[in-house]
Amino acid sequence: MCLGLGFPFSDVEYNAGKTLSEQVTENDLSVGFVYPSTMKIRDISRKIAVALVKYVYEKNLAAPYSKPTK
Repeated sequence: MCLGLGFPFSDVEYNAGKTLSEQVTENDLSVGFVYPSTMKIRDISRKIAVALVKYVYEKNLAAPYSKPTK
């Protein structure tokens, strides 16, 4: 919402899911988990947020704020 999307786009949702799936370790998979541990939820949430911000600005989908310089 802070990016001004208004509603989710399927490619934005895809990128969120892709980033989440990249957080699943081989150890998680070896014990049967298909999602990463909730012990890492803050770090994973940050990684998803960063990935989505990068994608949304790359595709010029963000409004009303301009792209950050840092």
